[in-house]
Amino acid sequence: MDYVLADVFGWQPPRRYDSVFFAFWLSRVPPERFDDFWAAIEQWLAARGRVAFVEEADREGAGNEVYTGPGGHVVVRRLRDGSTHRVVKVFAGPEEIGHRVSRAGWHSAVRQAGRGWLVGEAWPIRSRPTRPRAHQEDVNWQSIGTATDAVAIAAT
Repeated sequence: MDYVLADVFGWQPPRRYDSVFFAFWLSRVPPERFDDFWAAIEQWLAARGRVAFVEEADREGAGNEVYTGPGGHVVVRRLRDGSTHRVVKVFAGPEEIGHRVSRAGWHSAVRQAGRGWLVGEAWPIRSRPTRPRAHQEDVNWQSIGTATDAVAIAAT
């Protein structure tokens, strides 16, 4: 396994991957960069590649965060050491995520998975059939781990 520290919007992978996975990342993408994010991921995928993700579904887990700025997409977080940090946090439900992903040029299957969690699968419109690999209730998330080449996105 290789670890790469890079700007997700500018990274050029050395090859294309069968799958891309991210957890709790989609809500960190500023709305004005959402389409750019999905365009970058499309460049990372091999033919018939796909994306899988896990995300928070609502603001319930937001705790004591303070939303600032226009649109309420910037959160001020206070850490245990007392320092404060501004981070992007954009909550959305499964329908809204599906709509936004579609506008970015992708098909998707996004569903609620327990209290406060979403799971999703996406594939570029120009390279996929119009339906997911399985009905969204039956997506086998364990199969993601069997890809020959994969990339995972993590926050630092």
